[in-house]
Amino acid sequence: MGKVFSAAFAMPLLDCLFDADQSATHCMYQVEPETYGSIDNVYVVCIADNSAVTQIRAGLVMKSDLTHTDAIFPYAVTAAIASSPILAGKIEPQRCTFFPARIKVDGPPLTEPEMLQLLAQHYSQFSFRCAC
Repeated sequence: MGKVFSAAFAMPLLDCLFDADQSATHCMYQVEPETYGSIDNVYVVCIADNSAVTQIRAGLVMKSDLTHTDAIFPYAVTAAIASSPILAGKIEPQRCTFFPARIKVDGPPLTEPEMLQLLAQHYSQFSFRCAC
């Protein structure tokens, strides 16, 4: 099991590092049910590294009380990266572009396979876009 998080403005549910050999390492987090239910927005975020050739290097599934149009949303993503045992030190947010996609979720929390499927779908979608 992963770390236990309870947070207000960004709560990582799962994060993933995509390796150059097309493999991936991911980490899922336990979340207090009361906290999970109190935060509305679920996002899948693909993270593109712009240091050389733009490529999707990582992804997260997170809940936030922010929306992607809020000016401080990138700081929420940056905080989630910093708290991740697999992303911290490997992803430099200041050299990245974030591709968020809000996901409508009603009912119980997403399962690990559901989150991995969402990340795979968004990785496929955003890996062919140029980060601007």
